[in-house]
Amino acid sequence: MFSQLSSNDSLAPSIEKTLRNLEKSSDDLIQFTSKINNDENVLSKLTNNPKLGKSVDSTIVNIEKGVGELREIEAAAKNNFLLRGYFNKKKKENEKQKR
Repeated sequence: MFSQLSSNDSLAPSIEKTLRNLEKSSDDLIQFTSKINNDENVLSKLTNNPKLGKSVDSTIVNIEKGVGELREIEAAAKNNFLLRGYFNKKKKENEKQKR
């Protein structure tokens, strides 16, 4: 292999460039992991604190439930005789804007 490197002038620069790229990638990976491992980083907090991760999961579930309940309330409001006119007017305005 060393004989091929010494006899092939185009191979050596290519390998040198590959090694420089590998070194840069390694440096970038070190910087990235140090940022992730920083205790002030959100990702680090989520991965290192199971209690916080469960809290975030719970919050997302509660938001999804809340959105579903709001959709039910909206559907009920659209069928309410006091509010039906408002929603019909809004629907007509939206159709006009689409044209």
